[in-house]
Amino acid sequence: MPDIIYLRPDGRRKYLSINKHQATTRGKHSKWVSINIEKDLFDYADYGNYTKTPNTNLSWICSKGNMWGIMQDRSSIGTNNQQFGFFQQPVNVNDEWHGYPVIPFSKERLNIPNDLLIRLVTDGILDTDDIPMIIKKKRI
Repeated sequence: MPDIIYLRPDGRRKYLSINKHQATTRGKHSKWVSINIEKDLFDYADYGNYTKTPNTNLSWICSKGNMWGIMQDRSSIGTNNQQFGFFQQPVNVNDEWHGYPVIPFSKERLNIPNDLLIRLVTDGILDTDDIPMIIKKKRI
């Protein structure tokens, strides 16, 4: 399957589903369970809420400029039971964002920065009891 541009409302970040992270492809890259999960998770991260309502909260963006997402029911979003999606900030402002499932069981060095973890607890997305497990890259 080719890369897919996700058409989004005007004023929202642009998103590109990269072929190597789609469940139907081969290779060792982390893969989304489905394109619909990928799109929903990006929307939640971009809007900063599960209702996809603009201007109610800030995006789930960390101090490094990257976005992170988790499903409301904490279900798996990746084919290896990952629960968090990582969306790297594009190098150029006009480029599309893209992302992939990362935590738990991530072999990469990616960690959700503390500033975002605190915000997700404050907003009621996560519980304080979840934080040690996330830091250890375990399922919550």
